[in-house]
Amino acid sequence: MNYYVYDSHSNRHVHVHAGSCRHCNEGKGKNSTHYSHSKDKWHGPYATLEEAQTFAKTLHKRYIANCGVCLDGKRF
Repeated sequence: MNYYVYDSHSNRHVHVHAGSCRHCNEGKGKNSTHYSHSKDKWHGPYATLEEAQTFAKTLHKRYIANCGVCLDGKRF
């Protein structure tokens, strides 16, 4: 399984997703205004959850967490 990091520029949040998540769609996202801000970005794929979480921390955003839909939703 692949993991991806969603970096939201507009609200300074970062979420780690499983590639199969309906919000992630293997790093392509979904077609909605919430996930389509021009400065928002998907990073990955990462081979493990730990790799994705480590990368997510390097973005230094105010809120970093796992996706609450496909993962446990916990901050790390």
